[in-house]
Amino acid sequence: MYSAEQLESLVESVYDASIDGARWPAFLTQLAQQLGGTLPTLFLHDPRTHAGSLAISVGFDEAMVRAYKERLAECNIWLRSGAHLLTTHQVRTSHMMCSRKALLGSEWYADYCLPLNVSQAIGATIHRGSIVSSNIAVFGGAGRPDFDCDDMALLEALMPHMQRALKIHMHVAASDLRQREFAEAMEPLAVGVILVSKDARVIFANGSAQRLLNHRDGLMTDRNGLRAVRPREATALRALIDCTAAKVGRVHLQSGGGLNVTRPNGRRALQVLVSPIRPQQSLHLGERAVAAIYVTDPEQVSDKPEVVLMRLYGLTPGEAKVAALIVRGMSARQAAEGLAISYNTVKSHLKRVFAKTGTNGQGDLIRLIVGRAAQTGSVSGKP
Repeated sequence: MYSAEQLESLVESVYDASIDGARWPAFLTQLAQQLGGTLPTLFLHDPRTHAGSLAISVGFDEAMVRAYKERLAECNIWLRSGAHLLTTHQVRTSHMMCSRKALLGSEWYADYCLPLNVSQAIGATIHRGSIVSSNIAVFGGAGRPDFDCDDMALLEALMPHMQRALKIHMHVAASDLRQREFAEAMEPLAVGVILVSKDARVIFANGSAQRLLNHRDGLMTDRNGLRAVRPREATALRALIDCTAAKVGRVHLQSGGGLNVTRPNGRRALQVLVSPIRPQQSLHLGERAVAAIYVTDPEQVSDKPEVVLMRLYGLTPGEAKVAALIVRGMSARQAAEGLAISYNTVKSHLKRVFAKTGTNGQGDLIRLIVGRAAQTGSVSGKP
């Protein structure tokens, strides 16, 4: 019979694995040792086709992992004969799933069990999806006594923790994938992209933004987070971030605003736009980002992006001029001043621009256009 300390140690190990996928083999090894078994594995199974794979395993060589996926999963007589036991929460032994006589006469025994020197197993279904189920199994060698009620009781006690751990693991893995995809998408853009927390700490910066920060080219980071090099502009930028953070989660979220940031050596000022990030749009980056900051270097932007925008999205000349200024980092009011038109006219133009481009605000518009520009090299400017 297992002890409370042994169960507690296994529970701690499986939750460690839920956060760090590299720790699943350690948990599986510990479980196999506690059960007196060998070759522990987390495996996937499709009950309709009997296809499957050894997703995470300990002690299997690559040839056997490949053979299981390509051929042996469909020969698994335990899963075929014991299909009625493949339900969530159900702990089962191989002896419950098929007779010894049926096992010894099977292809599964000849091609899988004998080469691995196993004759029995204990396992359970952790999660059953609409198509594929996630399962755990530990095998026993020919000389091991049959897995018994005590072994089953340990798996049953561990089951709710394995289910939670697997859900956490799948969520973390999906979030990490989205984060990598986001970072890869942002990296080639000429427009700098910076994500900051509510206290202005930089959570992410793409290559263009990082180069500016590294050279203190108008913007920099210190113990207080992101700031402009010049004190007055630093105060204005922090005020925009604070205001944006306060708006996050509110209905009818509006852009935080924009400002020009002075650069050294008399170069043209950076155009900075601060845009809120809605909670449901936030990526899993540890501390949640509340604002996206788009930094445009006018010296790197094409002089006439309006023509490209008209061709790509069917904008009128007036709409394209407004969109081009927004992409360059101006706020709607700054665009109105720059074009010598009313703020209401700019808002009307923007409303039609959003409709034609399928975007939902200035931040979305910038993401769309600079993303397209990264592919075409047309709008974001010169390399």
